[in-house]
Amino acid sequence: MDQGVAAIWAGVAGLVGAGIGGLATAYGARIGAQKSLEAVGLQVEQQAAAEHAHWVREQRRQASFAFAQGFLAYAEAFVRCSGFVTEHSEVPEDQLGNLVEQANNLIILNSHLEAWGPETVVQAATGLTDEVGRTRRWIEDWYEIHQTGNQVEIDSHASRAVALGVTLGALRSAFIKATREALITAA
Repeated sequence: MDQGVAAIWAGVAGLVGAGIGGLATAYGARIGAQKSLEAVGLQVEQQAAAEHAHWVREQRRQASFAFAQGFLAYAEAFVRCSGFVTEHSEVPEDQLGNLVEQANNLIILNSHLEAWGPETVVQAATGLTDEVGRTRRWIEDWYEIHQTGNQVEIDSHASRAVALGVTLGALRSAFIKATREALITAA
């Protein structure tokens, strides 16, 4: 009977050991699952942040490209109109209308850039847009100056065409540089 009792106690000890081992296994599995879940959550969070940054960068690229195209359309209109000024002739209404339309379009495109940033690109675009406004007014003022017949005023006004073009070019270059730097760096 001593051997029977010992066998029972050995069986009970085995069951207790198996139960404790099972509990430890379950606890370990729970901890492992929790850690795996945390790792997956962190990975998903990081991936979402990276994809969002890529999306923002793409929106900035598109807004910057649209603004650059809008400026080129304005620059073409400005060159046509300033050609009339430097030749001391009236700017045709359709050319002036196109110039004003392109300038207004650039203001809209600048507001898109303001929504996406970054600030360096917004500042460069705003500086260019402000200069576009000044050059547009310079063309619009031409009509009144041309009508005066005052040759000194006409010559003085016409002589500013090259300087205005150079200023526009420099501000465009600053915009392109700011855009390139912003798109290269992380959003």
